[in-house]
Amino acid sequence: MAPAKLKPGNLKDPEVAELFSTKDPESRYEDLREIGHGAFGAVFYALDRETKEPVAIKKMNFSGKQSLDKWNDIIREVRFLRSIQHPQIVRFKACFLKEQTCWLVMEYCVGSAADILKVYKKPFLQVEIAAICQQTLQGIAYLHGIKRIHRDVKAGNILMTDCGQVKLADLGSASLTSPAQTFVGSPYWMAPEVILAQDSGIYDERADIWSFGITCIELAELKPPFLDMNAYSAMYHIAQNDPPSLQPIDDPELSPWSEDFHSFVEQCLRKDPQQRLSTNACLAHPFITCEKPPNVIMNLINRIKNAVKEQDHSQYGRLRRLICMDANGHLNEENVEGIETQNEDISITSEDDINHQRQQQSNKLEEIKEENDEKQDNQHLQHQLSINNRTIISLNGTDSLPSSEPEHQQQQILTPSGILSLHSTNFDQQQVKDDINTLRRSKFSTLRTTKIIARELQEYQADNLYEQMCGYKRLRQQHHKELKQLEERCSNDADNQRLKLDREREQLEGNCQRETEKVRTQIQLELERRRRENEEESRKLIKLEKQL
Repeated sequence: MAPAKLKPGNLKDPEVAELFSTKDPESRYEDLREIGHGAFGAVFYALDRETKEPVAIKKMNFSGKQSLDKWNDIIREVRFLRSIQHPQIVRFKACFLKEQTCWLVMEYCVGSAADILKVYKKPFLQVEIAAICQQTLQGIAYLHGIKRIHRDVKAGNILMTDCGQVKLADLGSASLTSPAQTFVGSPYWMAPEVILAQDSGIYDERADIWSFGITCIELAELKPPFLDMNAYSAMYHIAQNDPPSLQPIDDPELSPWSEDFHSFVEQCLRKDPQQRLSTNACLAHPFITCEKPPNVIMNLINRIKNAVKEQDHSQYGRLRRLICMDANGHLNEENVEGIETQNEDISITSEDDINHQRQQQSNKLEEIKEENDEKQDNQHLQHQLSINNRTIISLNGTDSLPSSEPEHQQQQILTPSGILSLHSTNFDQQQVKDDINTLRRSKFSTLRTTKIIARELQEYQADNLYEQMCGYKRLRQQHHKELKQLEERCSNDADNQRLKLDREREQLEGNCQRETEKVRTQIQLELERRRRENEEESRKLIKLEKQL
């Protein structure tokens, strides 16, 4: 049975079954933290218990509307990822199937070029753009060498590792053949021939070169052209108007873009695909081959990491003040210090998490207040115990390290020696917790602030571009289908009209021939009659002459 006809999640086909593992992924991966959200679903950071390495997990749900199309897309993406391997392409690790969700496990990268733009809010330096483009082009050249088209090249799909490597990601939109004709990609980065493919023909790998040129403008100007328009208007302008160009820098304190950079972007964004640079020509362009410092990308990553820490620290500061407010809106100074020690372990992904954690902390403060009223003599010790037994909040909403001590042992305070023993035990447990969380924090590194992740989730929920593009694609397909039906109907009408006219012509020709034969017969009869009359007259004249 072909994959396209399988029920979503069906693994009876051996070729499909070998792509997935049916083991429970939660038993292998721990410390899941949501680091991104897109049209396909959510991306999580996780720690592999077997290899002790960080991984990225993309969870793709294939239930609900268009479940069969989603399932087929997952099969195609997994099969494609298993078949490729290149240093500049994010490495595939495993794929699990749990209920109606696919867990696609990939190599972990700290963030994308788009994340850096959002955090730093400044354009890249030209030397940084050249270094990023060089490694990205190597990954694109590999795909083009095996006759594949990425079809979604943009800053958001150019990832970076902790050691300064640039990786091309998100191959779910890649075409397995070149040339192709399907309408796929992100609107603002889409090549004109891709937009017009359903109407006027096919496109090849040079569509990626156009997207790459738009990405260069994005890195230099913080956004792609036409971003202030809606997606449909932008695609119309891309298809109908002249290509965009790299704008000069207005700030006199910044160095202007070089002629090589302007030339590179101009040659990538030519309307005629045949006049664009090929991938190998891009790699040989002076803008790409220019001399670059060896650690330019590593320095960029370290600079953005520091900026992320500063922004998260500021966000945590505001959050701490929020969750330390009592019912009257006054700041509870007594527990600020204890809560401040948790700032590196708190991670917020949405407003619901903030409200949930605020309620948690409010309940905790009420418990502390009751304990202090009951045990005023041991107030200092109880304060230390409240710190040592605090809840560490993680992204998945559960305690990262649940206490292993029974509740009655934690509440047992009988003698001074018992108190000291309990305090020592809690201190040792807390030390182990701190050591483990320190190890986890050293593994977890990202260029994305929690504010960016929360905003991305809200934007996805409010305005799902994937659904819009699917709707636009369905409208295009429906229009294309109706256009074909109209053409077929016109062709059939023309054929019928032609047959009707042919029959009428044949009928007229037959009538004309009959009329012609009839007239010819009448003329012949008339000629014959006149001939006989002439002959009769001639005989009479001859006879008359003889008589005379």
